[in-house]
Amino acid sequence: MAHPDYLVVGGGVVGLSVAWGLVTKGIKVAVLDAGHALPQASSANFGLVWLQSKGEKFPEYGVWTRAAIDAWPTFAAELQDISGVQTRYRRSGGLAYCLGEDEWQSRSAKVNAMRAMHSADPYQTEMLTRRDLEREIQGVALGAEVSGASWCPHDGEVDPLRLMQALRIALRRRGVDIIRADASKVERKGDDYTVRAGDQSWHAARLVLAAGLGNAVLAPQLGLHGKVRADRGQILVTERVPWRLPLPANGLRQTPDGTVLIGATKEGAELDLQVTDPIRASGMAVRATRIVPQLRQVRVVRSWAGLRTMSNDSAPVYARNPEAPGATAINCHSGITLASIHASIVAEWLSDGSHQEQISPFTPRRFDV
Repeated sequence: MAHPDYLVVGGGVVGLSVAWGLVTKGIKVAVLDAGHALPQASSANFGLVWLQSKGEKFPEYGVWTRAAIDAWPTFAAELQDISGVQTRYRRSGGLAYCLGEDEWQSRSAKVNAMRAMHSADPYQTEMLTRRDLEREIQGVALGAEVSGASWCPHDGEVDPLRLMQALRIALRRRGVDIIRADASKVERKGDDYTVRAGDQSWHAARLVLAAGLGNAVLAPQLGLHGKVRADRGQILVTERVPWRLPLPANGLRQTPDGTVLIGATKEGAELDLQVTDPIRASGMAVRATRIVPQLRQVRVVRSWAGLRTMSNDSAPVYARNPEAPGATAINCHSGITLASIHASIVAEWLSDGSHQEQISPFTPRRFDV
């Protein structure tokens, strides 16, 4: 392999999106993909491209997410043009259902509080009554407990597996080597960085650590922030059904193939991908049937678990160390939603140092307060 300008460690959506952004700027990149050495959430993802819940205690995160969603249509179109893969991205608007009056009032208060944190509202979220919902969702009977929902016009969905496939094909068609290797050591030697996996090594002048939970081991070796924790999420998949849920919702969406996804749980976990009995253990299936009673007659055909990469405040972290110039660690659990901004603004920041004002709220310095 020829000596690349950038070496990206991480074959999930975060690493692949950053690599794609760098490649589109004419930069030579290689990607090291740990494969299944540390199972990540990119390929076990619920598939929401979501804004309305982001930034409740961190308003800059809401603005950052809105910028990513605004960039998604161009990002998806470019990937499809190069790869030939349709990611099934759809900016349809999305729902967060409320059961009972207390949930509706609580959700309404949260929507108003998040809106008040901004001089220009990035969310444009509205509260819908049950009657409003019934006009939007025709052909599916809502449960008696459904009191309404919050609706954000910028929310949407994508097929995570197709997104991963599109990124990999597009990168390879642009000449990027995607190498299956479980990196265990990184070090700086002169002006270069060396990444080692067993008896193999790779070198580059610039290094991006986007290895998800692997950053907990790799990033501190260069004095970079690597404080991440695993958060397991479990998802249920039903058989195909003839009726349609027209809008994706937090925890409930239907794929174009007709299956219904239910999830995802939030469980602190070590590196454990064991699927428990999510129907009894989490109650997520019970809640789904309270929202759409027709689901009680539908079979669950499979389930899986994935591990999110979480920072202390759940927002992304973009870390650099002046003593290791040219090396960056990216810790991010919302890699699907932020894929477009990682391929644009973050890639530009990596390559030429621009957009510092937008990046600065997400550096590790915020944890020193």
